Amino acid sequence: VPLRAVLEPGVEWFAEVRDASDQVVAVGGTPRGPASVTIADAPAPVEVANRSQATVFFETVDFYRGSKADRYTHGAADFLYRLGEPYLYSVRLGGGTFKGVGAATEALDAVDLEQASTIAEPVGFNFGYTELEFRLSRSLAVMTRGLVGIDYLGMAVGGEARVRLGREDATSLDVSAGRVGRIGTRYGLRLQWNTVPKVPMGAAIEVSDFPGVASADGPSLEDYGVRLIYDVRYAFTPRVEVGTRLGWALRNVDHSGPSAGVQGVFSW
Repeated sequence: VPLRAVLEPGVEWFAEVRDASDQVVAVGGTPRGPASVTIADAPAPVEVANRSQATVFFETVDFYRGSKADRYTHGAADFLYRLGEPYLYSVRLGGGTFKGVGAATEALDAVDLEQASTIAEPVGFNFGYTELEFRLSRSLAVMTRGLVGIDYLGMAVGGEARVRLGREDATSLDVSAGRVGRIGTRYGLRLQWNTVPKVPMGAAIEVSDFPGVASADGPSLEDYGVRLIYDVRYAFTPRVEVGTRLGWALRNVDHSGPSAGVQGVFSW
């Protein structure tokens, strides 16, 4: 069939043969009543650029004015592969570590700032995780993450859920909630934008009881803190982005301190 005939809405056809006695026998359709085949455009293939992506990240967070009594470091590395399927869009595998010291806010307030580090308890958690991204539309995605690891008390698990509104490579808003082992519970709101050429940026607010040392009866509102975060990267090439992450962490007016980090994103 000529290619130019295979167009919407369809093509009509008939076929006939002649037998040994030169009689015409219809095989499919007739000149007056041809058979038809409906032609529909094939769905456009999903275009996925930079299917693979690796990210490395490290930050340090201080909640108590350099007292070495309420702070932690967090490092992580992961690999993301974009499948581009209609619903399961990507899979991310990674690992990370938390390490720090902490104490209940009430206990820290009961001693002088110089003595705060003497009552602080060490915390740590090494973990791995798997994250699945389900893309419901170009501007709506749901990510679920499960993690498992080891801390000072043994094995611990956790999880996180995120919803992204907006395009991954443009302006978007992320809403998240999760539990990281015995390190604590975290809630987040992050806005990212990519309006400046080669300079993707983001701003976030996080509420958490990290680094996981709460009052004897469990975490209270005083043990939760707020982090204000701004991050920026520079794309040295279409494949390599390197940037920094700066912020301020505070539990109350007397318990606060800076946070800073570095990050790298490599795409191919």
